[in-house]
Amino acid sequence: MVKGAQPEPHNEEDEDVEGSDLVPPPEQSPPLTTLFSTESIALLNAINSLNDEFKGFCNVVYDEFRGLGAWMTTLEEHMA
Repeated sequence: MVKGAQPEPHNEEDEDVEGSDLVPPPEQSPPLTTLFSTESIALLNAINSLNDEFKGFCNVVYDEFRGLGAWMTTLEEHMA
């Protein structure tokens, strides 16, 4: 900011505002179901199915990993 420069005060009386103009209501948006094509819905269903399968696969891997840890603990106990 420049020294000595002060912002000018806002004077509401200087503004021209026409209050008689009516604003039309916003247009209604179409329902969401009509926005998606059959192909889009099929693609989203395929993605959801793959997501579910991946989650199941992750659970199987996690269970196997936990089982391997338990097996290693047992092996270490037998070796000691």
